[in-house]
Order: sequence, then C-alpha cells, then structure tokens
Amino acid sequence: MKIIPKEYYNELPGVLDWFSDRACIRQGSWLGTEFPFEKNWIIEPISDSTLYPTYYVISKYINDGSLAPSDLTEAFFDYVLLGEGDLSTFSEAKRALVDTVRRTSTTGIRWT
Repeated sequence: MKIIPKEYYNELPGVLDWFSDRACIRQGSWLGTEFPFEKNWIIEPISDSTLYPTYYVISKYINDGSLAPSDLTEAFFDYVLLGEGDLSTFSEAKRALVDTVRRTSTTGIRWT
C-alpha cells in the first residue's frame, strides 16, 4: 500500500496498534454511530465497522429473549469471539446456545 505523505506512512503502524484493542469513542459532532451510554459521544468509524458484525449476531439472541444482558459476561465474549474458555463455565441450559452464537459469529471469519 502506498501512503502519502511519508509522515502518515510512518505514523500508521502506531495508530493501528492503538486501535487494536479499543472500542474508541470521542466527543463531538462526527461521523459515526452515537455511543448508547454517553450522550454526545460518537463511536469511531473504524471501531464501528469492527463492532457491528458481532453486534448483529449477538443482538438477534438478545432481541428474541434467548440471551439476557446479564449473560454477556467477559467469559461469554472470550468464548464467543476468541474461542477461549470452556462451555462448562455456562449453565447447562445456555451451553448449546453459547456454542451456536460462537459458530454463527465466526462463520467465514478466522480469529487469530
């Protein structure tokens, strides 16, 4: 990829590294999606496009009542998004569902 000017090329790795593990928001009138928990804050477009594929998969199960907000624990996201953890940490009633959410969220995606 050719990036001009040279200063942007030199800064890009640091910027991408900074974004790597953040859902970034900022205050102001910017393009992007409103952050639902803080008025006048906008989700950065780069974060927006990273979050939406996961949001749409999980929201299906929230909206139909299969998952409650209280089910969305760190262990849930570790298992669904990273493949880390063990299904035995979930209630017996939720194990099949959590596994389905993982398989649905990773269809066509290779998580590293």
